[in-house]
Amino acid sequence: VLLTNPVWLVKTRLQLQKDQRYKGILDAFSRIIKEEGWLALYRGILPALFLTSHGAVQFVVYEKLKELRPPSTDAGRSEALVYGGVSKLAAATATYPYQVVKTRVQQRYPNTNSNFKGNLPAGEIARTLKC
Repeated sequence: VLLTNPVWLVKTRLQLQKDQRYKGILDAFSRIIKEEGWLALYRGILPALFLTSHGAVQFVVYEKLKELRPPSTDAGRSEALVYGGVSKLAAATATYPYQVVKTRVQQRYPNTNSNFKGNLPAGEIARTLKC
């Protein structure tokens, strides 16, 4: 996460830009560092750390499903496929809100409708949780 967060932040900024603020990846990196400081590259790192739990949630749910009803030898593959799908759905449901928070925290512009002033991630987190 420490190595990839700056890349994901730049990717998010490039995807969300409306006025072609950045000319490319290198321009985005240099402008973010110049205008906001190098710590800005790590905006959204806390939700990104929570997102690493996605695989753990999926694994635990899959194993619990196998405990509740072990796959039979006849239909083992189809049951394993269903268990995998259900466990992936559970993991995505549990961790998707963190993805939304992470993206909102990584945005360039602050939320002007928030009670939090300035370029604080707390305003975006509060806006996300209020939805």
